[in-house]
Amino acid sequence: MTPDQGEFGRMAAIQTKQVLAQKLRDQQRKLVQEEFQELEGTVLQARVLRFERRSVIMAVTSSFGQPEVEAELSKRETATE
Repeated sequence: MTPDQGEFGRMAAIQTKQVLAQKLRDQQRKLVQEEFQELEGTVLQARVLRFERRSVIMAVTSSFGQPEVEAELSKRETATE
């Protein structure tokens, strides 16, 4: 059974779009990790966005003035009294 040429082209375009979108997300994640890795041990300001299960989701801005990124702080990483 051979696929219809028009259908194969559409499916290939969808798959290509998904692969490119995933590669873009991976590259963005890598850039954010590199930026904040340099700031390890530095105290940063953050806004609490929401609480999820046992974590706090925050919006963090680096000292470089880049747009905010979301960060997750797990329950075991939070300071308790």
